[in-house]
Amino acid sequence: MSSESVFRGPDTDEIQVMGDNFGRMTQGILQGIGHDKIFRNCSICRNWLDPTPTDPRQGCRLYQCVPPVKIIVCGCDKFVDHNDIPY
Repeated sequence: MSSESVFRGPDTDEIQVMGDNFGRMTQGILQGIGHDKIFRNCSICRNWLDPTPTDPRQGCRLYQCVPPVKIIVCGCDKFVDHNDIPY
């Protein structure tokens, strides 16, 4: 069996490049149709306050309230990325 007939899959660098390209393409599509807000929700916003044992408050620090469900899920224009995933 010659080495030319052996299937060679993509190497790690090629897979990384393909993944990066797919991510950019998906982000572009979502932004183009206005659905990129699904990644900008209250759970990962710097303005969101989670309750603690010493402070039971929960909600938006910016507006001092718990927003409607649509805003919590879909995000708002004042979203600030927290830069660390809480889960």
